[in-house]
Amino acid sequence: MALLLMCSSSIAWPIKADTVFLGGKAYTSDSQNPWAEAVAIKNGEIIYVGSREGVWPFLNWGTKRHFLHGKLLLPGFIDTHAHPVLAAASMNLLAFDTADDLAAVYQKLADYAAQNPDLEFIMGQGSVGCT
Repeated sequence: MALLLMCSSSIAWPIKADTVFLGGKAYTSDSQNPWAEAVAIKNGEIIYVGSREGVWPFLNWGTKRHFLHGKLLLPGFIDTHAHPVLAAASMNLLAFDTADDLAAVYQKLADYAAQNPDLEFIMGQGSVGCT
């Protein structure tokens, strides 16, 4: 009995997950293992990605289980404040932040126009250190 207790006390039990997703396919973005059957999360961090059988040690009575019913789970980021149209429009934006005076603004504008002859118009942004 003592030997059994000593052995069991040295076992490193997994952390219990707050939330698990299972019953579908989870895309991992890992080229070596692109698909998983289960994902476990603890305190907002992913603690397990793998097989359905492998997630069971991470479960307890308080774990929220989200059954995907064959649906797809994708990794993602949530941006709570986005301006996609402005982002697309600013891809060719000329930054005037580094211009110290009006002559530098004109030079940056001339250089940019020469490097981008196909643009119909030039958009710029930034504060110029001139008075």
